[in-house]
Order: sequence, then structure tokens, then C-alpha cells
Amino acid sequence: MIKIVLIKIYKKMDVWNTLIGVALLILFIGPIAFAITTQKRKEKKKKETLINFAKTRGKNVNELEVLPILVLGVDSKRTSLFFTNDNIRINYIDLDQIADVRLSVLYTEDPKRHIEQISLCFLPKNIEEAEHKIIFYLESDENCIDPETDLYIAEQWRKRLVVH
Repeated sequence: MIKIVLIKIYKKMDVWNTLIGVALLILFIGPIAFAITTQKRKEKKKKETLINFAKTRGKNVNELEVLPILVLGVDSKRTSLFFTNDNIRINYIDLDQIADVRLSVLYTEDPKRHIEQISLCFLPKNIEEAEHKIIFYLESDENCIDPETDLYIAEQWRKRLVVH
């Protein structure tokens, strides 16, 4: 009789331990899963907004990249580059009017010399026009975390656009 009672108590404890474990798992994993799905939803909305803007210009964006402070897209013929830094206003650059694309890296003047800003500069064929600049990394922006990664991404985009 005592053996049966002990087995029942052990089974109840096992069930409660399992329920507590599952509750703790949900408590810790839930916010992470929520943050990831929210971020994915925001990225999807940014992509759709850029693609729809390109369609209003008669272009079809096929290369698209979402970065923490920037969304970039280039059309299939590589004649137009669409981008937004502030998620409010979408800009585009007519690549047929661009003579050269250069990578610009600004360093701080302190003794450690760390990267302050990374951008692509688009030099127009017409020298009377102002150059366009797209910022990939800005030290003062809290969304920018890794300048080396942003430098690599900016260089990859420069290579894609120079081939134009």
C-alpha cells in the first residue's frame, strides 16, 4: 500500500516538474521568438515597400539586401539602384548617369583610429551634378554594430555596381 502511494506521489511530482520545465522554457524562449518574428516582419515590409516603389518607376528589383540602417535593391538590368536610409523616403540612382562608384571610409582622428563612417559615393558623368552618397555604417547610429561586416557588404555592392 505504501509503495503504491509513493509511486502516485512520484508520478504527480514528475508531471509537475515537467509542467514547470515547459512553462520556464516558454517564458525564456517566447520573447526571443517574438523578437525574431517581429524583425522578420519589419524586413519583409521594408522589402515590399522598396519593390513597390521600383515598380512605380517601371523597374523590377531582383537583388535586394536589408541592413540595419539601409535597404538596397538593384533592378534586373542594373540601370537603377533603389535605397532608403530612413524607411520613410525611398531614393533611386540612375546608374546610366554614374561615371564611377567609390568606397569611402572615414576614420576617427583619435590614436586608435576606428571606423566612423562607411559609404558608397556615386560620381556622376556630368561634373556639374552633385555626387550621391549611401551610408552603410555610421558610428553614432545605435543600430550599427559591426563596421568590418558593413565594410565588406559595401565593397560587395561597389563591385556589383562597377560591373555595370
